[in-house]
Amino acid sequence: MRKIGNYQLLQRIGCGNFADVFTAVHEKLNITVAVKRIQRDAFQIDKIIREVNLMSKFHHPFLTNLYEVEEDDDYYFLFMDYAANGNLGSLRNMSAKRPASHANYFSQHKNIKLSHACHKSNHFISNERKLPCLEDEDSLNEDIDEKKMKKIFMQLLEAIDYLHKVLNVAHRDLKPENILFDKNDDVKLADFGLSTFVKEDGWMKTACGSPAYAAPEVILRENYSKAADIWSLGVILYQMAYDGLPFIDACIPNLMRKIVEDDLKFPDDANEPLQNLIRKMLEKDPKKRITINEIYECNWLKGEQRFVFPDYYQEIDERILINLQSKFGIDHKQLTKKLSDGIMDHETAMYKILFHNKYSNRDVKSEYHPQVLKTESFRPHSLQPNIHRGLLIPMDRTFSHKNNMHYRQMTRFRVASKTPAPPLLPGLLK
Repeated sequence: MRKIGNYQLLQRIGCGNFADVFTAVHEKLNITVAVKRIQRDAFQIDKIIREVNLMSKFHHPFLTNLYEVEEDDDYYFLFMDYAANGNLGSLRNMSAKRPASHANYFSQHKNIKLSHACHKSNHFISNERKLPCLEDEDSLNEDIDEKKMKKIFMQLLEAIDYLHKVLNVAHRDLKPENILFDKNDDVKLADFGLSTFVKEDGWMKTACGSPAYAAPEVILRENYSKAADIWSLGVILYQMAYDGLPFIDACIPNLMRKIVEDDLKFPDDANEPLQNLIRKMLEKDPKKRITINEIYECNWLKGEQRFVFPDYYQEIDERILINLQSKFGIDHKQLTKKLSDGIMDHETAMYKILFHNKYSNRDVKSEYHPQVLKTESFRPHSLQPNIHRGLLIPMDRTFSHKNNMHYRQMTRFRVASKTPAPPLLPGLLK
């Protein structure tokens, strides 16, 4: 086993072109975490900065929480929540005969520009690439019934709502493989390597993501908004409901043509309220596409309760602070200030690991309330995470764009009478 900082790396549980994911154990706390090991590459540094910047702001039960960043001569290491129960792609409905995602397709074809004119003339892309299908039944788990589907969908919706409204962030790579489950089978949305802060005008230009889940406006290389995430979420909902993708083809150009041009089809016995919701989410015109607030009010989710952040998610846990001081000599007051200031180091990592490990065992059903709370109490301020050792980010670079309100970081915790509370958000439905 290899040691990185306070962690012992255990086994590899995932791999990609530029990064691998391992389990690791915090030696002092004896708690398992996940670690994303990213190759040191000058071409990847901006992406790493963006991913760390985004994840350092998260404080949400359905988002993967970043605890700490380490590095050596060859890799960067991002230590985060360990989701023990696999991902949505491993469920039977999501795995049978579906194409691989090819998340790097857009980046490999930067010179490809699609337009209404070219797709009407059937001239999309000359270089056809085949998508392999996944049909290994031995790797599949249980089916998704409607109750489970609603739970997964609403937890995803809450996570996206938080990203869009509180942080002004677009995920841009929503797909089953990036939707993880913790030990309680609650959602942990992951992989923010393509995510970005949205500019003041609300538009993005970079075509990225996985073709099967990409919105028409992304495929056409048009300017797009956070509504593209709603499309991707609609594809995932369709896939959970009907055991397949709404648009599918082994050839990527043909697949993209279908996404842009073809009408949406449903099984004859499709649930009408669910069908109506998916149809509105997969509206090809992003200006007419349903919004998150409208999704909450749709007939398919009628009668479902909304969730509010419980008290323990708003305040620093004094018992954890006391335990850390008594067992490891970590100064109570200094750690409180670090947490309030959004600093990232070994000590705040230990607190966060203990915090999320403690409260992930709670029965969140007892915290459900039907009301929707307002967010006027939100008070943003500009903070720069302190990446220890000072090596990951050069001193002349910053995670936060201090002159832009949308880029500013929210306060994570409240200390009795000293620090303003973070926003209380509606959310987290079973």
